[in-house]
Amino acid sequence: MSKSEHWNNFNGDGYRVEVYKILDPEYFKRKFNDNFKVFDFRKKDNPLKNTNYSEYIENGAGFYKSLWNKDEIKTVVIDTVNNKFLYYYCSM
Repeated sequence: MSKSEHWNNFNGDGYRVEVYKILDPEYFKRKFNDNFKVFDFRKKDNPLKNTNYSEYIENGAGFYKSLWNKDEIKTVVIDTVNNKFLYYYCSM
C-alpha cells in the first residue's frame, strides 16, 4: 500500500514504515494475538498514539509487538479494523 522513509544524512538515524493490505484478517487474528500487545485508537490510553507511524493506523485497533536491540527498534502492527499490516524499523 505505501512506504515512507525518513533518514538523517548527518548521522544515519531515522526510520522506515511499510504498510501492506491484509487479504485474510482471520489468519492474523488466530496466529499473532498470543505474544502481541493490544492497541485501539478509539481509546485515550492508546500506546501507539505518539509514534512515527500512528498516522498510518488512525482509527484502527489490533495487535502490535516491538523488539529493541541496542540502537534499533523493529515493530509489527496488525490493524484488524482496517486490514493493514505495518512494519516499522528505526535506527538511533
